[in-house]
Amino acid sequence: LSKLTQSRLPVRQYSRGELFHMLLIKSDNAAAETLAADYEGGRSKFIRDMNIRAEIMGMYGTHFDDPSGLSNGNLSTASDVTTMVATAAQYYPIIRQISTKKEADILTYVKNKTRHTIIHNTNHVLLDSVDGIQLSKTGFTNPAGFCVAILIQREIDDEIHHRIVVVMGARNPIQRADTVKRIINRV
Repeated sequence: LSKLTQSRLPVRQYSRGELFHMLLIKSDNAAAETLAADYEGGRSKFIRDMNIRAEIMGMYGTHFDDPSGLSNGNLSTASDVTTMVATAAQYYPIIRQISTKKEADILTYVKNKTRHTIIHNTNHVLLDSVDGIQLSKTGFTNPAGFCVAILIQREIDDEIHHRIVVVMGARNPIQRADTVKRIINRV
C-alpha cells in the first residue's frame, strides 16, 4: 500500500483485485495511490490519463489532481459524475460487482500470521435499505462534503428503468442517504 495516504490495512503487497475491492468498498485512499503508482508510466501518467479519459467522455467540468480524490484541486460536476457512473456501469461490470458488495474479506499478514480483515462498504446504509442498487460509490472531502453516486434499477410497468442519483455536499452520511431516499421515492 502507498504511504502517501493512510490506510487501516497493514502495509504489504496486495493484488490489484484486493486493491480494487479496498478502493470501491472501503474508499481506501492508499489503494487508489497504490494502483496509480503501479500504473505503466507511474502516478503522473495515471493522473494525466484520467484527465484525458474525462475529456474523451465529455466531462468538461472535471479535473483530477490526484488518484484518491483528496486534493482540493479535484473538480467535478453532478452531470459529469452521472456520465462517469453510466460509463462505468456500461463498460466495466467489475465496478458494478465490487461497488455493491456489503463487505469483503481481505487476507492480511501480521507477525507471520494470516488474518482475515473484513472491510465494510462505506455505503452500507443505502445498500441495506434500497433495492435495486447496481453501482455505488461514496466520497468525502471538506470542500465537497459527503457525496454519493449510485445507479438504481427499477421495474416500472413491466419495464426496466435505470436512474442515476448523485448527491454532493451533504453534511454527514445520514443526510447523504436521506437525500438519496427522498430523490428515488419521487421517481
